Amino acid sequence: MARFRSESGGAARGGEVPVPVGEVVVTPTGARRAASGRWSQARRARFLEELAATGNVGLAAAACGLSTNALYRRRHLDAPFARDWDGALGLAMERLPHLLMEAAQAQFDPEAVALREGFPKVSTREALEIAKMFEGRARAKAEAGAAAPDAARVAAARSAVLERLERLQAELREEKLAAGWSEVDGQLVPPGWTRSPPE
Repeated sequence: MARFRSESGGAARGGEVPVPVGEVVVTPTGARRAASGRWSQARRARFLEELAATGNVGLAAAACGLSTNALYRRRHLDAPFARDWDGALGLAMERLPHLLMEAAQAQFDPEAVALREGFPKVSTREALEIAKMFEGRARAKAEAGAAAPDAARVAAARSAVLERLERLQAELREEKLAAGWSEVDGQLVPPGWTRSPPE
């Protein structure tokens, strides 16, 4: 059985797992402030900001002044923090292909000499791989956008909608008849209404 430790370093009683909420640590037995110099909303924001910018947990941990071990423990204990962590990594991963393309362009574009210092060197082979990656992504997006809907699924959905509409119409008819409406020549007539004389 896994044992957990509380924020103060002591073992959590009865398997209680502290749940951090901002600068206050909430446990099933009560709430208290986190130790000074440790976790805070400012550190959390700094970590997530750096993680979104770099995609590197070690750099983000150093930026907020905590160890990677402490942050992984917090991630394990704090589900909202884990979701935000994953979101920050997702943002970093979205930027990665663009950074790779910029690095390749900086290496081979004669007009981008000033940019070369900010990027790692990219070999011709790596530049070709980056170009293939972008070509594959563009092709996949084009194919996804151009894919026609499956005719059988469209027909099944249309049939289900029409069936539901017929059921609703029958239910409405029954409700109106129960409320005193009458049916004349296939049409529902409200109570008290009569047919007008022919002209």
